[in-house]
Amino acid sequence: MIIAGIDEAGLGPAFGPLTVSCCALRVPDKSDESSPWALLDKSVTRDKKRGDKRILVTDSKVVHGSRSCSGLERAALSFLGSSIEGCAFPFDRNTMLSAIRSNEALSSIDSYEWYRCCDWKLPHYVSQDELESDTDSMRKDMAENNVELSLFTGSVIFAGELNKRFDRGLNKSEAVMAEVAAHICSIASTHSEENISITVDKQGGRNAYMPFLMDIFPGAWIDINAEGADCSSYTVRRGTGRLDICFKPKADLNAFCVALASILSKYLRERFMDDFNSYFCSKVEGLKPTAGYHGDAPRFLDGIKPFIEHENIHMDLLLRKR
Repeated sequence: MIIAGIDEAGLGPAFGPLTVSCCALRVPDKSDESSPWALLDKSVTRDKKRGDKRILVTDSKVVHGSRSCSGLERAALSFLGSSIEGCAFPFDRNTMLSAIRSNEALSSIDSYEWYRCCDWKLPHYVSQDELESDTDSMRKDMAENNVELSLFTGSVIFAGELNKRFDRGLNKSEAVMAEVAAHICSIASTHSEENISITVDKQGGRNAYMPFLMDIFPGAWIDINAEGADCSSYTVRRGTGRLDICFKPKADLNAFCVALASILSKYLRERFMDDFNSYFCSKVEGLKPTAGYHGDAPRFLDGIKPFIEHENIHMDLLLRKR
């Protein structure tokens, strides 16, 4: 069967990209959303303990912890590397974006000087030897326990592309849910004859997702199993396979695939924010980096305003409208 998870990073900030990622694992039948922690126990852990050399897979905020991206990179790239036949480190940014099927980012990145002028040599925060060892161990652990990484994909939507969505009338929640829908469709089409269980990290107070699912699966019979603050659960009847979808808050703490999707989303956003800060801090003397959130955005914008006016940088590419 297939278990999958979807999560985002960067919904709230004023600067930087929104990232929405998906992880899908083929696991033994009767597994549940937490099973991979036990199945891959030799390679991964959900608890952060001193001296434990296994890969930490949990809520990306915990993995990020001390604000070093090493934990995020180690988890994201070891799983990504384990799924790519003949994968060899190091590789560059475009290779990674292609591997995670982030086609919109690839097609739009040249519009942003602060991203275009940078490139990534991956791994960046951990050693290549360590990452290659992690990847080999992960492959072995997966093979021994009948676990296969089927999908590990991420959407990266830069500010300009987000603003185009806002100009079309979407709000922030609708922009995220459009990406969630694309990931659900990808999972369903890739595994059309298998039983699938998808967990989506729930954002905001929305509890009813039937209209959303009816748009994704027009004409399908959809059962409502539960709708509430703690969990909104549905079953989509299709062909020979069963498709269960659950929306729940803080899913990245209890659903392995949501945790991995959370890690990939956070890693991608942090890497692009590194590029963003490196570019503007190199252009404006004394400028301090920003995480991109609204509380700090006015300070950063004031600092770069003379530069962006001199360079005729279009504000729609830089600052989100919502």
